Amino acid sequence: MTEPIDIEKSIARRSPMATPPNWNPASKSPTSHIIWGAILEMRALGLAISRQRLGELTGLTYTKIDDHVSRWIEEGYLTRVVDGVYEVSESVHEPRAISVTVLPGGLSKIEVGEFCVDLYPHERRTLANMLLGDAVQVSNLQAGRELDGKVSQVQRELRQLKRDLGGA
Repeated sequence: MTEPIDIEKSIARRSPMATPPNWNPASKSPTSHIIWGAILEMRALGLAISRQRLGELTGLTYTKIDDHVSRWIEEGYLTRVVDGVYEVSESVHEPRAISVTVLPGGLSKIEVGEFCVDLYPHERRTLANMLLGDAVQVSNLQAGRELDGKVSQVQRELRQLKRDLGGA
């Protein structure tokens, strides 16, 4: 089962493309916002953006999803990888260099690109706790991918065993 996405939090966090392309805020239907938020959230989580998963996460019909996705493909906001699987077309900036230096006395210097901040041990622990969810999420995604690979391997071996024994 796919993990549900909190669409409102997703939309608030994602920028610069947090609002759907050509989205009309006066529109009474938030469908574009819901679909676009799910697309951005799946991309951020490293998940394949598929028609099926969009339907599961948003609860919307394939017809509504296809309508919006087709328009965004025509406008160049999405590209179709294969039937039912999409990618966001926007160019993603290169990751910035990140470093953490622990100074004598426990003070830490965190640098992200041009940005630099000095943190005391308590602040560093608080920041670590705040970022822990992201680390666990990445770990869970990796574990899920590994488990999927193992399950597929066992299924292949089971099918082969059934064939060898004449059961299938």
